[in-house]
Amino acid sequence: MFHLQPIMILTLTPLAVIVDGTAMSTSLKVLRYLQFVDFLKSAGMILFAALVAFCLEWSEFLVVRHTSGLALAISGVVKEVLTLSIAIPLLDEGSLSTVNVIGMVLCLSGVVLHVIIKVLRQTK
Repeated sequence: MFHLQPIMILTLTPLAVIVDGTAMSTSLKVLRYLQFVDFLKSAGMILFAALVAFCLEWSEFLVVRHTSGLALAISGVVKEVLTLSIAIPLLDEGSLSTVNVIGMVLCLSGVVLHVIIKVLRQTK
């Protein structure tokens, strides 16, 4: 885990500088603040996002360490379905099409079937 974070920083930093470097450094909202409070708000949001990202990485590491890569994949599917289920009513970005609903039902049914099969195998 501790070896993964430096690799991520080394690979993502050049990409971030190439994509956002000039726009970010000349933006009034990023580095040229009129008030120090604005800078502190942005720095706080960036640090909070970094903390959330680290916690996500750490939790993924623990899931793989204590279970398997399959459990990580299944938890990722559940996370995506929950994110969509929460975001659509909250953000009013539109609704799901019939194909999207069928896809979500298939994903959740696959997760449920996996859990049922795993429990049945453990009880035998």
